Amino acid sequence: MEDWGLNIGSAPSGYDAYCFYIPSGTDIEYETRLVSRLEEFGEKTGNVIYVASWNVGVQTYIKLMESLGIKERPALVLTSSRRPRKGSIKIILRGKALRNTDLLMENLPPILDLIVMGDKKEAIKKAMKFERSVKLRPLVKGLDSIMRNVKLTISWNGITVEPIKGSLYPS
Repeated sequence: MEDWGLNIGSAPSGYDAYCFYIPSGTDIEYETRLVSRLEEFGEKTGNVIYVASWNVGVQTYIKLMESLGIKERPALVLTSSRRPRKGSIKIILRGKALRNTDLLMENLPPILDLIVMGDKKEAIKKAMKFERSVKLRPLVKGLDSIMRNVKLTISWNGITVEPIKGSLYPS
């Protein structure tokens, strides 16, 4: 990993999309693995997507945050320019969207494809849909486990919910 991160302009030119990870600095082991996965993904695209990386233990990313106007860490910035400005596509993923590496790596390519194609509106919609799905996932999981333990009866008189095996909650 290089320690290039003094400013965003030091990323090389000639790529269709850029991916900048700004670590939280609280879980260096996890974030190092995440950056490695992002770098691996970027390398597979050739000169299409540049994944900027550095040693997550070194805080040079603070200047990058300032130049992009980012106030919360961690963040993953997806952009159509190495120097995002007005008119550039710039998407910032934060929080829970970054905690599940497999889910992130599954959803990242379609978002970056839209950035490469220059479809700003669809790229933003896709990123927002991904962030919403990550937030809803624990709720849906909880409801799923409860629904497996109830008998739901729908009739003209209403809806009846009865526990199966005497409990709504799995043991």
